[in-house]
Amino acid sequence: MPDTPRPPETTVGPDAEFHAVVWLGFPIAGALAGALLTFALDWIVGLTWAPFQGPLSLVDEVTGDWTLPVLAGVGVVLGLVLAVIAQGEAARVTVGPDRVTLTQDGDEQVVARESVACVFAENGRLVVQDALGRRGGAVRVEDLSQEKVRDAFVSHGYAWVEKDPWDDTFARWIQDSPALSPEANAILAARQKSLELKNGEETEDFREELAKVGVVVRDEGNKQFWRPLAP
Repeated sequence: MPDTPRPPETTVGPDAEFHAVVWLGFPIAGALAGALLTFALDWIVGLTWAPFQGPLSLVDEVTGDWTLPVLAGVGVVLGLVLAVIAQGEAARVTVGPDRVTLTQDGDEQVVARESVACVFAENGRLVVQDALGRRGGAVRVEDLSQEKVRDAFVSHGYAWVEKDPWDDTFARWIQDSPALSPEANAILAARQKSLELKNGEETEDFREELAKVGVVVRDEGNKQFWRPLAP
């Protein structure tokens, strides 16, 4: 008996507005910046504290009819470079019958279906959670269609919920909280610094360390909220 074909994976990437901003807005902004630089060269060169005095002085000395189109063109190229970087770092969610793949900032997380109890959006992030409340994946999805993300999971039979089932059990973390072990407090203190510095990769690494000591953490801005891992 032939194997039943698996339904295809569904990938949700950046929406049309994101593409418009990145692929049109960045190059246009770059061109405008280059054009403005053309008219401001004399003024900038006169500022002793301004950076890149050497290259700017050289350009100012040889300015001519070519300056405006060349600098505007350089701005367009720089805008396109930034667009490529933004496109590569944008979040993508791929939902399949046996796994979920979360991609952001060039990093990829793969979560097996058997490890997914529910999925929800929280503070602009997609959270994939297991039966014990451990968060196996959390990526920013502000630039994705929330409806398409939800439909992708529902169409593949995953449980989409409107909020964390353990939402009411979280408490805000305070320094040296007596309700936590010294080890958990130390990890949370280190994670707080990482959170404030917006070091996303390190912040997520600390999340995994907290799970090892029985603590689940979520963020609201730079504030951390915690709860004990479900038994």
